[in-house]
Amino acid sequence: MTNEIRKIQLKQKKSLLKIYKKRLEEIKKTILELANSGGNILKLAIEKKKLEKLIKKLEQEFKEFSDEAIEESYRQGVQDQKKRISALGIAVIALASVQIASIENIYYSHLLRITKEITSKVKSYVRTDFSDKHKVVQALNNLSQTGILSSEVDTERWQSLMKRLEQNFKNKDIFTIPYFDKNGNVVRRVKASTYAEMLARTLCAQTFRKAAKDSILEQFENEGDLVEILGESVYPDSPCIPYQGKVLSLTGRTKGYTTVKEAETNGLFHPNCIHSFAVTEKVIDAYSQKDISLKA
Repeated sequence: MTNEIRKIQLKQKKSLLKIYKKRLEEIKKTILELANSGGNILKLAIEKKKLEKLIKKLEQEFKEFSDEAIEESYRQGVQDQKKRISALGIAVIALASVQIASIENIYYSHLLRITKEITSKVKSYVRTDFSDKHKVVQALNNLSQTGILSSEVDTERWQSLMKRLEQNFKNKDIFTIPYFDKNGNVVRRVKASTYAEMLARTLCAQTFRKAAKDSILEQFENEGDLVEILGESVYPDSPCIPYQGKVLSLTGRTKGYTTVKEAETNGLFHPNCIHSFAVTEKVIDAYSQKDISLKA
């Protein structure tokens, strides 16, 4: 994929992880405050309310991020196509309409899987009897394997255990996101931060490609819909490798070429895929064989 999209992916990944990790540390701190409350009713109420606010704040930040990230990716995708088309000696026309609301909603809904999982775990945790230290340790182990046994409550000072818990939680993502098979069964779980990274890379690339498609189809409305697949995968078993450098049809309008949709069913543009597409000299040559000229 182009250097431009790689830069956007890296920037957005860093921004998203910064948002998540900041709130994660605050949530973990509050979880430990509850563990150390001794069942004090007033303190429990304060810390539980704080957790609710932190999760709500994270949802709000995810919404703001998803909107800004999609807009930036789309804008960069349009600009990239303009540069490429202009470099071919073709006069660039302005894109008449931009439709990205659906992608923004998809991005946000995926991010909400993180806050939904956090909410579920936290709701279960706050039902703990915090006056019973054995149950507190068990509840913390349900959140994340701490390495501390419930029996240690009887043999070690509580403050010493709390220090060990704090150390265990430090720089650790205690929340995971489930992946399901077609039957709805959980096949694996990944750290929420890993899931967020995947989202940032994948949806950034999808938006960039949507901008490319919109620009190309509007630019060459009457000529055709051919594009060259750009980028080189570093993974030898990647399903998209057979399409690298190939000329495909965006919509099927130009007969005799594999469509992008057909290629996608065979693995092109999979999650984390680094490939994009554009009108290139190879595309110009393909059109010339059909006696079609893109250049005025």
